[in-house]
Amino acid sequence: MLASYREFLFREKMFKLKDKGFIMDPNENQIGTFSAKFWAVRATYWIKSIQEENLLTVRQKLAALMTTFRFYNGVDLEGDDDDQMIGTLKKKLGLRPKFQFETADGRLLFEIKGNLVGFKFDVIQGNQKIAQISNKFFKIRNTYGVRVDPSVSDDDTLLILGSVVVLHYIKERNQNRR
Repeated sequence: MLASYREFLFREKMFKLKDKGFIMDPNENQIGTFSAKFWAVRATYWIKSIQEENLLTVRQKLAALMTTFRFYNGVDLEGDDDDQMIGTLKKKLGLRPKFQFETADGRLLFEIKGNLVGFKFDVIQGNQKIAQISNKFFKIRNTYGVRVDPSVSDDDTLLILGSVVVLHYIKERNQNRR
């Protein structure tokens, strides 16, 4: 299963009509994909296994003061289905990018702190760093490395991967505004 890995590469397709890319293991073997809905009012992403099974749906919440994305179990949603919602990733106010992932029942699961320009983030749970997200070591445009602590559950690893897609979306949106 995709989430059972602990090191990942996210690589965006170079020539594309929509936001799509590959999730690979450290040896660059494809283990999954991410893709976005084309020409949508709000951003919607899917993370799929190599067999094209939808594992996670990430959808932007339209009516929100700060950037907010809802995460759903691997269903292909037509509308918002609160029964399938796992939690939300919300951007917090501050000079540096900071995001909080809260479960559907409002419990803080993890925080993401870092730098959007350099695309380097730490994922913090309690006071412990549980994952790193970075493009520091990659020369190819929009290739991100993700390293997750082995103690993190497969379900939480999948939520961290969904968070990488959200960070990618925000970075792309900010670059297109310039």
